[in-house]
Amino acid sequence: TCVKVLEAHRRGSPVLKLADVEDGVGVQWLLKPVLQRRQTSVLFGDADSGKSMIAAWWSLLLATGMPGPALIPEQSSGILVLDYETDEYTWRDRLVQICSGMEIAIPENIHYRYSSTPVADDIEDLADYVADLDIDFILIDSAAPAVGEALNGDDTINFFRSLRALGKTNLVIAHVAKEAKQHEIYGSGHWRTQSRANYRVYASRSADTPDLGVILKNTKGNNARRLKDLVYGIHFDEERSSISFKPGNVEDYAELDKTRTISQRLTSALKSGAKTTQELAEDMGADEQSIRTTLNRNKKQFTTFKDDGQSYWGITHRDH
Repeated sequence: TCVKVLEAHRRGSPVLKLADVEDGVGVQWLLKPVLQRRQTSVLFGDADSGKSMIAAWWSLLLATGMPGPALIPEQSSGILVLDYETDEYTWRDRLVQICSGMEIAIPENIHYRYSSTPVADDIEDLADYVADLDIDFILIDSAAPAVGEALNGDDTINFFRSLRALGKTNLVIAHVAKEAKQHEIYGSGHWRTQSRANYRVYASRSADTPDLGVILKNTKGNNARRLKDLVYGIHFDEERSSISFKPGNVEDYAELDKTRTISQRLTSALKSGAKTTQELAEDMGADEQSIRTTLNRNKKQFTTFKDDGQSYWGITHRDH
């Protein structure tokens, strides 16, 4: 019950003798390999980058136990959406379209709350909902209003402390910091230190269709290795009013390709054959000097040779 949760929070956890604790089973996942069980993760990016769409899709995978591309869920007992930005009609419409793409009905175990009070000030009611509805996954959209003041370090710490008291798996949707720090979450530095995993979302929209290409970069990962980039194509079928997700290829989206390192982009550019640094610069839309520097620093990965006095670069092939 709510009272028991709050009383346990005030008392704190008991002291354990670590020698008596049972052996662990490694990292436990609610949605492998992106959401660690009973930990808080942050999905952040620019406005209109598909963050809420991805979070809704992940919620449906958890609600149903249906796997997605490179995603393995444990079926959730109950999901609670704390929405600080839109309303229940927007969220229901979003779920209806994604469910249409998955060819399922909206699951009964997804619960919604129109929210305006910061999480730390709402802990008693939230603890009650979590207990009564058997919630094990909480989705918070979005960070700043859920905290009260995202730039205030104390408010941010109180937010994470409140989530920890509930003891569930949490996903927080957040915005990016200002222009100079586009790889960071908007607000206090505690957004990075207190979360267990962060994912920066970049999006590329098609000029001809409503479809969206997104790439998720794992910018922080505690307890597990950082993931390779996750790339999805999001297809909007206007005739069927459905949204579907499929594995994507970053090379198909020019805007997303630019989010990769020069080394990654060089590997893709050289798959078709050897090229000069000038040709690479033209193909990649990158500075030739930066390309030359990267090639010279990665001679185990790239090799150079001359033909008719012209220097070419290619991918180093290793004999196995």
